[in-house]
Amino acid sequence: MATEKLNRRTLGALAPVDRPTTIFDCDLKGFGLRLMPPSKRNPSGARSWIVEYRPGSGGRAVAKRRIMLGSVGTLTPEQARSAAKDALAAVRLGNDPAAERAERRTAKRLADLEPIYSAETNPLRKDRTIELYSGYWRNHVLPAFGTSVARSISRADVVRFHRGLGQTQPVTANRCVTLLAHFYSWARDSGHVPAA
Repeated sequence: MATEKLNRRTLGALAPVDRPTTIFDCDLKGFGLRLMPPSKRNPSGARSWIVEYRPGSGGRAVAKRRIMLGSVGTLTPEQARSAAKDALAAVRLGNDPAAERAERRTAKRLADLEPIYSAETNPLRKDRTIELYSGYWRNHVLPAFGTSVARSISRADVVRFHRGLGQTQPVTANRCVTLLAHFYSWARDSGHVPAA
């Protein structure tokens, strides 16, 4: 692991490597450049900007975490340095960017949870209610929120949805919001979203 000032000149002077190598910046602790050797997938090798840090109160007892900020082709040294400063500032404020990214990758979208919700709650409903709710999901709720992570949908998002739909279909808008309220109550009780 070498250290030097990471800038455009440094990038221009780098030779290909024959094994994974990390070069850390001498000015910004934790900011680095990860170099990978050539491979079939990437014949010229890969170069990625990284940040390494210790979460929480830090100290040697805490394992280091690493996040990739982006490739050299997508971020300039200045942009990467700025992103690294932001990530390190978040760590100093008690956040853990690597854990947050991992959580976002595994977080369930509303469209992922709706079939589970329906399978658990439909046996308690009448056939006509199941048909009606299925239409609300298919025609209104999933087009609006289906690709969103369930725990990231805010009350303000639901209010905007309600106002938009309510301009033409006020009764349907009210029923969709009632359905969403029941869905989120189920999702909290089932542990799919955190309790508010």
